[in-house]
Amino acid sequence: MVSNGDAFSISIPEPESGMHKHRVENTVVLPFDDFDPNLATGMIWRRNRTASQPDLQRLIEPAKSALH
Repeated sequence: MVSNGDAFSISIPEPESGMHKHRVENTVVLPFDDFDPNLATGMIWRRNRTASQPDLQRLIEPAKSALH
């Protein structure tokens, strides 16, 4: 996959896919079959935010445990 730095996307190339409605004239579709997708999930927050919004701590702790 090569991009010029502006954008790229991965889509379903089948004609019956609804993704084709988003194609524009300058879109090029290049098929590939050696793709092994992995989804990484991260969580970031400002450390000082819980001082002004203490209810956030009860959301942050379970999320940290789930992602650890």
